[in-house]
Amino acid sequence: MKKIFVPAILFALLLLGGCGQMKKDENKQSITESALEYMEKKYGEEFEYVAPWGNSLSGTHELLVSCASQPNQDILVQIENYKQNDKIYMDNFIAVKYRNATIDFIQDCAVSEFESATVFYEVSESVLSPDLSSDATFNDFLENTQEPFVIMIEIKESDFSSEEQARKVAELIAEQVKQYYFTIVVVDDSVYGTFDRDSLNKHVSSDKFIHCAKITNIDDSIQVKWLGKE
Repeated sequence: MKKIFVPAILFALLLLGGCGQMKKDENKQSITESALEYMEKKYGEEFEYVAPWGNSLSGTHELLVSCASQPNQDILVQIENYKQNDKIYMDNFIAVKYRNATIDFIQDCAVSEFESATVFYEVSESVLSPDLSSDATFNDFLENTQEPFVIMIEIKESDFSSEEQARKVAELIAEQVKQYYFTIVVVDDSVYGTFDRDSLNKHVSSDKFIHCAKITNIDDSIQVKWLGKE
């Protein structure tokens, strides 16, 4: 009897475990499908699942999706209370949509003081307010952004004449962007244009810059700190 009874118990346990895993997979699939449906309904185009993002231990589920109108760009979707009926969906589609417009805006601010400038900016890995509508304008986006923009601006030494230039650029950006962290890096003309964001960061970390300013604007208070100076 034991030879028959023990395998039967093991079979039952394995069956229950398998059912539990299937239930998990079904729940995960339904969450992904509901996120895609939310995005398609809100923005009027098809979205595809790309990859998971973050973790769900806090009760918030996140994933990355993509769509044809924003090629080669990952879009973050977040579902708060994803196990409950009162789910809250949020995303950063508008930030992705206006990524190039943001770069152009910062570029215009920079070249108003410096003859040339290279702007490095990537969309924040955070969602926007759910109150931001699908047809929000660029100005709507700038006014409603909750997370600070993180920006780097590369400048030629020959275009730099005073520290006041950096503050003027900071003030211009602050007219539209209420929260930001940005770095102005002045480099030798001979190496200007040879950097990407990572290599420019390493250049700053190695103190190889000519001048470098760390500028913040939080709660409408602009702070400028020049590295290498007290």
